[in-house]
Amino acid sequence: MLESESSLLIEWFNFNHMQANPDTFQAIAVGKQTHDLAPVFKVGDVDITCDETVKLLEIDLDFMLNFKEQLSKVC
Repeated sequence: MLESESSLLIEWFNFNHMQANPDTFQAIAVGKQTHDLAPVFKVGDVDITCDETVKLLEIDLDFMLNFKEQLSKVC
């Protein structure tokens, strides 16, 4: 589902004369069980792997949805 919706989004970008940069895309699998499966998503020709931590609006968020890394950076 995610891959098909991503394809629609890439088509929208192309239709509107914009270019997406899937090399900068981030993915996170939330929860230990899902994270341990190490899912990979294909967007266009690029494979997006799930990271331990992603940066969202300059806030580091890990797959367990806690802010430990962010707090250690701030402190």
